[in-house]
Amino acid sequence: KRGHKSLTTFFASHLEQIAPASAQIGDIVVILVDGGEHVGVCLGASGRFETKTAAGPAYFRVTDCIAAFRT
Repeated sequence: KRGHKSLTTFFASHLEQIAPASAQIGDIVVILVDGGEHVGVCLGASGRFETKTAAGPAYFRVTDCIAAFRT
């Protein structure tokens, strides 16, 4: 609708993109879940990222993140 083909390009147009391994608590990440992009939040030094799925909250590792953005 706004000319973006992915969540990554949308967030990159508004926030500073960083390496997923550099994400800190509260930073936004894009996570690949079952072939689709989901927005998640960094939970801090634990290296865990949370996103909402149809089944409820789901937790992922940095290797599942395809992009991260400083908030």
